[in-house]
Amino acid sequence: MEDYGGFGDKSKQTMESFADLSIIKKKTLAYIESMHIQKKPYGQYCYSGSTKKPVLYSSTYAVMTRHLYRNLDSVSGNERKEWISYIQSFQTEDGLFKDPVVADSELVNYDWWGWRHLTCHVIVALTVWGSVAQKEFACIKPFHNPDFVKKWLLGRDWSTPASSNNAGNEILNYGTLLQYSRDFHNDKKAKKTIEVILDWLLENQNSLYGAWGPYIDINNKIDLAQVMMGGYHEFLLFFYDKRPFKYQEIIIDRILFLQNEKGGFIGPHHAMSSACQDIDAIDPLSRLTLQTEYRKDDIKLALEEAISCVLSHQNKDGGFVFYRDKDFEYGHEEMYSRINESDTFSTWFRTLSLSIIGQVLSDEILGKFNWQFTKCPGYQFW
Repeated sequence: MEDYGGFGDKSKQTMESFADLSIIKKKTLAYIESMHIQKKPYGQYCYSGSTKKPVLYSSTYAVMTRHLYRNLDSVSGNERKEWISYIQSFQTEDGLFKDPVVADSELVNYDWWGWRHLTCHVIVALTVWGSVAQKEFACIKPFHNPDFVKKWLLGRDWSTPASSNNAGNEILNYGTLLQYSRDFHNDKKAKKTIEVILDWLLENQNSLYGAWGPYIDINNKIDLAQVMMGGYHEFLLFFYDKRPFKYQEIIIDRILFLQNEKGGFIGPHHAMSSACQDIDAIDPLSRLTLQTEYRKDDIKLALEEAISCVLSHQNKDGGFVFYRDKDFEYGHEEMYSRINESDTFSTWFRTLSLSIIGQVLSDEILGKFNWQFTKCPGYQFW
């Protein structure tokens, strides 16, 4: 196996072999700091070593990664104010946060990347800083009408596994902004809307695999991975509101079936699992095993193997890659990483995977670390 400066192959990656989490923490934070652009205002970060311009996405990744590791206390009061002001400066009149550096992308109005997706990251970063988005989100106003919401949900493309995965991104983005508006903007209509969305999802949950989408051959791992990846996004809305959903045992069975021999979880675009594919499985497994006794030992073993997979994506510079042996452009050329090059998105998302696993494997090294989460809808709550 090629040496990337990380932790070797799965057979060597036992809990004992990386017993000192402080090493992983130190390397990760050093990489994040290496992407920091030392100019005013404070808080500007590049996406990777291959890019030169600061992007707002990367500023949020830095906040969220450092917060997980309880590393923001070293930021001075003035730097904190500058960082918050820098982030807030990107909010436009419609309430969405828009970065002009990446505005020329054709994907800015998509939901797996773009303005709504970026805004869902920004609100987490602002919550970490104890700040609130200053303007309300115009894009959620039509959702105050329950009839519109039901028609909108029915109108998503549920016809294929891939389109169902995309629908999951759409629903999470709008749902997260609605939950945030309810909890931080005191939007009482948003409270009712979230209830309508979750009720509709419960009524339309697919009993074959527990997520949302068409009938599939559940032995087809590519199709199954797509619908379960989509499901991860809807599940987060339920988890944040502490609202139970159906078919928990089926969901656990289907996700465990997707784990590969290296501890990752198979996905549709690459033979090896990506940062998205891994957390899309790790997050629901971790949360569900705290709600049911079903297959606890199997989940524990799966998560231990997943740690090995996650850490195999850490480079010598301390950053993480989206996946091995393939370059990656995340929506724009200023969010590009070469083959096996670290980037801030993957570093945050894979660190988040480790922190979530730590909430379940409480007797192991990751569980002994005092990870820090935030009370904000989206991705980084517990």
